Amino acid sequence: MAAACKVCSLTIDLPENQLVTCSDDKCDVVVHQGCYGVTQVPMSAWLCDKCQAKDTDPEAKCELCPIEDGPIKSCGNGAWAHVVCALYIPEVTFGNNETMEPIVTSAIPGDRFRKICYICQLKGRLSGALIGACIKCSHPPCFTYFHVTCAQDDDLLWELSNKDISKYCGFCQKHHPNRIKMKKNRKRKRNQ
Repeated sequence: MAAACKVCSLTIDLPENQLVTCSDDKCDVVVHQGCYGVTQVPMSAWLCDKCQAKDTDPEAKCELCPIEDGPIKSCGNGAWAHVVCALYIPEVTFGNNETMEPIVTSAIPGDRFRKICYICQLKGRLSGALIGACIKCSHPPCFTYFHVTCAQDDDLLWELSNKDISKYCGFCQKHHPNRIKMKKNRKRKRNQ
């Protein structure tokens, strides 16, 4: 089975959007060209941005979550961020949408950095719960907050898209559409 893209979590490898793998032995970054802004398929060894910057910035890590590995890009101001964090935090943009860099984080309200990630709390990662910026569950009345990468690890992210636009949603475990659907199906079976 092919490795999954570390941004979209899909394993599909299309000619126009190939999966590329960082050639650094200590890196596990696998990404689609379109998910990481790789404009041309590399003909030889390819290094992700973090591995390319290893000599000049060996401590490069995402400023938006506590996860230190994965596909990150420069914010252009000495900071770094995961591409997936940039996609799901609504105030974050890309300076160049094709190359997906720099990641522009200056519009993130300070309040996002004061939220506590409930997933970190549930998993006993209390020191990580307060690091970075959290998003709110996309279910309107819910006020549960979490890091994008924590939600990604628990399969709680959704990308809704049509030809022209994508909407990125994150749900808490209680409100994820797949879990709600499974719960309804269980109720129906019990009532039969």
